Amino acid sequence: MNGIYIVDFEGNGDTPPDIVELAIVELLEWEQIGRSYCWLLRPAAPITKLVSRIHGISDRDVIGAPSFSSIESELRLLLKSATVIAHNAHVDASALKRKMPGWAPARLLDTLRLARRLKPGMASYSLHKLCADLDIQRPDAGRDGRAHSAAYDAAITAQLFLRLLSDHRHLGLDVILQLATVPQEREPQLPFDF
Repeated sequence: MNGIYIVDFEGNGDTPPDIVELAIVELLEWEQIGRSYCWLLRPAAPITKLVSRIHGISDRDVIGAPSFSSIESELRLLLKSATVIAHNAHVDASALKRKMPGWAPARLLDTLRLARRLKPGMASYSLHKLCADLDIQRPDAGRDGRAHSAAYDAAITAQLFLRLLSDHRHLGLDVILQLATVPQEREPQLPFDF
């Protein structure tokens, strides 16, 4: 579809993680937030107690949820030829590639990579700390607006990306996209994402 989408997922705690919640936020013309999508998904293996405490999703929450395979064709259509943006993008892209063999984003952009380059010297580049330090408003998204829900994290990542783009528009869109682009051949360095 050649769209621009911010992606975030929450996992079941396995290594590599299975997706239990997936959120996608559309970005329109590099300027504003469009539609959003969110699915609770039933993983093949149980959700560990540790990650359940972090993201608030338990096995009980996903017992009647669809499996990833039931939404795969919709996702492939949505993300076909898309630019995908995420915070620590290798992790999200790797999870989607595992679930959708043969899929790859047309372009993968990383807000973590971009923030490190445009905002050197920040105390932390974790999504929530970075957004707090940059005074980015908490989105009204996710389960009760809860941080570490995929919907919340995708919404705040969208706000972070738009803020970095706005603050540095003088560099030009092409330069900012180049700074944020992740080489496709690299695999994630982190073992999992919650």
